[in-house]
Amino acid sequence: MSTWINCEVMRGMFPSEYYVLVKDADGNDFGYLFADRELVRVNKPVQDKDSVPGQLRVHAFMQKGDTVSVMLPNATPQHGKYMRIPISQLSY
Repeated sequence: MSTWINCEVMRGMFPSEYYVLVKDADGNDFGYLFADRELVRVNKPVQDKDSVPGQLRVHAFMQKGDTVSVMLPNATPQHGKYMRIPISQLSY
């Protein structure tokens, strides 16, 4: 199922992308990834080096208790492409 997760959004290297920080089920930084702008929603304009709250489109595929497994659109260098997050982090 395609859904959105909360994240922090910064400008990407190119005009067609954002640099996105996602957090894991424990609230720790999971990692940064570059994502196409069409896969990201922002709550306000992204300025220079500042981050803004936003949402990243992901594919959710398995729920266990109060967490859900998701596949990110791109891998993070730190942890790859799959992660578990709290269901409360989903944003429809």
